[in-house]
Amino acid sequence: VAVVNALSTHLKAEVSRDGSLYMQEYERGAPQYKVKRVGKSDKEPFFGKTGTCVTFQADPTIFQIIEYNLKRIIDHLRQQAYLTKGVKIEILDNRDEAKKSYYSFYFDGGLQSFIKHLSEEEEPLQEEPFYVDKSYDGVQVEVAFVYSNELKAKELSFANNIYTPDGGMHLTGFRSALTKVIND
Repeated sequence: VAVVNALSTHLKAEVSRDGSLYMQEYERGAPQYKVKRVGKSDKEPFFGKTGTCVTFQADPTIFQIIEYNLKRIIDHLRQQAYLTKGVKIEILDNRDEAKKSYYSFYFDGGLQSFIKHLSEEEEPLQEEPFYVDKSYDGVQVEVAFVYSNELKAKELSFANNIYTPDGGMHLTGFRSALTKVIND
């Protein structure tokens, strides 16, 4: 959100917590006032639930062309919902009043649901994906994988919920550790 804020002409953050609705607005990254309580969280989109709603407008002085790729945004938010189990993510596209679109993502199984989704077109060699969620020395690692009859491996790696298409040390370390365990 900090990056989006810095690149926006206007950003409004609304947070529903403990039955109250809090808000803060920014103009070109600068807060217009301190976080303030603006009422109860009994209105749309919260209806008394906990959550955050961020509304923004990209800054045309920074971006020569402002085009929102809705499919890319939806794919990213779907991934985030898979990676953050138990969190509901909603998107409402208000750019065109006649063609408003709404999407909602919630995956109770998190990464396990993601791996099942990614491998649904393949023939798995095991019934349930291998899954581990552990913390050690302040570092949390969550891993899920399934073997299939496919010859080519399909790997998606993330660090701090950011997709790392080129892998990285986290993926290299995982591969090395998995190979060592299988060979031993």
